[in-house]
Amino acid sequence: MSPKPYFELAGFDQVYFEDSFVTGVIETGTELSFLLDLVLREGHPRYSPPKPGEQYCYRQAKLMFAQPTLVCWEKRGFQPTTDANGEVDYGNIDAMQLVDDGSYRLEGNWGVALIVSAPPSIIFL
Repeated sequence: MSPKPYFELAGFDQVYFEDSFVTGVIETGTELSFLLDLVLREGHPRYSPPKPGEQYCYRQAKLMFAQPTLVCWEKRGFQPTTDANGEVDYGNIDAMQLVDDGSYRLEGNWGVALIVSAPPSIIFL
C-alpha cells in the first residue's frame, strides 16, 4: 500500500492541517491527541467565515488516536512559539499519512511520530 495523505481519509477532507496550529499534546496509556486551532474548509459543517484579521475559520479541536498499540517518536522537539496575541503554539502538522493499515505517520516542527491505532478522529472542544 502506498501512503495515503490525511485529506483522503474519511472525515478529514474538510480540514487543513498545514495551517492549523498545534497548541498541545496529550499522551497517556489510552490516547495520543494533538490539541489544535484547526482550520476548517468551506465544506465543513462547522465552517463560518474567518474572523476579522484571520485568514481561515479556526476551531479548537483535538486530533485523537484512541487506544494506540504503538507510539514511536522518531524525533521530538516541542519548541513553542508565541504570536503577537501571546498565544503559544508548537507549529503545524505538516504531514499526516496512513502508511499502511492502522499505521499513521505525522510530522511537524514538534517532531515525527509513527502511531499504530484505530482510525483517528477529530473532536471539537
